[in-house]
Amino acid sequence: MEVTITSHCRGFVLLDRIGTIDENIINGAVFLPNNVPLFWVIEAMAQLGGMHARFMHDFNLHVFLLKINRLDFLSQITGKGWYFLWAELRAASDKAFSYRVRMTSPQDSTLAEGMFCFASRDYDHVFQEDKLKNHYKELFTCLRTNSNGVC
Repeated sequence: MEVTITSHCRGFVLLDRIGTIDENIINGAVFLPNNVPLFWVIEAMAQLGGMHARFMHDFNLHVFLLKINRLDFLSQITGKGWYFLWAELRAASDKAFSYRVRMTSPQDSTLAEGMFCFASRDYDHVFQEDKLKNHYKELFTCLRTNSNGVC
């Protein structure tokens, strides 16, 4: 049986901005509508961590969410507006990355926090470098430089 999930997001990119980034930390922002489904929160958190892992390897690896070890929803999304994301690399090997990821409200209260694990692999005939590497590099650049959040 085939299952289709429709997010109604543009290209399923939930991140609107990437702010500061260094070897251990990345932060970003997402503008959420009213009545947002919880999977959008999870996806936004995963997208931020995945973007950091790709950036740290100069986009030379295909990175994907492997597992969410823990995820706590501490408060409700209060409605339409900007929410802030933060991810800290806690452990890494050559092909796996563990992040502590957090989403906060405009009032700086933590809404969700968890431990996300990502894996990576070399590009191949399925995960094609000529498409994916350029896609993620361009998306990253847009999210870092485009202030209107349309990437």
